[in-house]
Amino acid sequence: MDETSLSLFDGSTEPTDSLQGSDNANSNQITFLCCGVDSLDVSLYVEWDDHWRDLSKRLDEGKAKAAGTEGIFFKGEDCLILPSGKRPNFRWHLKWPLYDLFIGKSQLPLRSTPNAYASLSAESLWHEGIRGAVNRVVNQIESFGGKVVRIKPSRADLAADFLIPGGMDLEFLLAHRIPRNMLNSHHMNGDKLETFYLGSPDSPIRLRVYDKAVETLKHSHKLWFLDIWQVDECRDIWRVEFQLRRTALKEMSVDSIDDLESRIGGMWKYLTENWCSLRLPDNANTARRSVHPLWREVQNAASIFGKAVNVERARSEAGMDSEWYVSHIAGCLPGFAVAIKSDNLEDTLSKLVTRTKQYWATRDFRERCQIKAIKSGQEPLKRAA
Repeated sequence: MDETSLSLFDGSTEPTDSLQGSDNANSNQITFLCCGVDSLDVSLYVEWDDHWRDLSKRLDEGKAKAAGTEGIFFKGEDCLILPSGKRPNFRWHLKWPLYDLFIGKSQLPLRSTPNAYASLSAESLWHEGIRGAVNRVVNQIESFGGKVVRIKPSRADLAADFLIPGGMDLEFLLAHRIPRNMLNSHHMNGDKLETFYLGSPDSPIRLRVYDKAVETLKHSHKLWFLDIWQVDECRDIWRVEFQLRRTALKEMSVDSIDDLESRIGGMWKYLTENWCSLRLPDNANTARRSVHPLWREVQNAASIFGKAVNVERARSEAGMDSEWYVSHIAGCLPGFAVAIKSDNLEDTLSKLVTRTKQYWATRDFRERCQIKAIKSGQEPLKRAA
């Protein structure tokens, strides 16, 4: 991966009408796939009951035991407790397959300061919607003896996915983006664009346009996106994503989950029409340029945002995920064969099994499987009592 490059574009690139610089890409072939909230962090204002001291003691004990690890099972719960919290206000960090919960030391919220914080997974948001994903966290807090009195969105990523044959390249995005003077950056893999950013990393709003197919193939636990996209092949799928921090959400009057659900279409409309756009070079005045057909498709997602994605998926059926691991392990096998000086498949597999059993003989394989399941967003197998 090339180093990230940062630049203030000076307008020297000559605009073109294609999606790939000098190629003759046909924007009419662009297909809308889906749109939704891909990431959501919420601040939680929780009133803990009289068992708070017992809970905080359990949390402290679990955190101490987790020191030096990447997380251990929290006693009595199907979640992990991690060795560190979230600075500056949240001492404890618990992780479930579909969300992370950070808990502060205060039994009650202090003025406008939340005493809990949650980060919801993309899988939960795409399959259950905003309300369903948030309710998972609320129900868990209630099972711990807490009452959630207020929920405030702290960060939200709004995304729309498109099938774009041939994809996009850096020249196209630089040539057509408006405004022209906004900070931009990009990641290249060789001469192929993988990610393009508009806006600085710490700005209230940042646009990210990237090759979602490439990213999905890199992470086996994200292959469930194929169900949502309803495509047979994971290629030429590009995502337009806006990352909104609390400052931007506040400016848009998003102070609750109700606000987010009711305003999300209007937020997308503002982001794609007023904050930035891709436009054709048909007028010297950039404000009067025609919207590029690709970006018109992006803008049209405003009317669809907020609708639940109706996808049925059995979480225990992860066939595609297992195929990814088979492919990865099989790809490493020739290297192992060379290391043991063998070119016989059966002999290589036999020795690999023997060495693998020896490796795990002194380690807890079942526990590692449980931890891996939670970290990759899968429900862990039921542990023996």
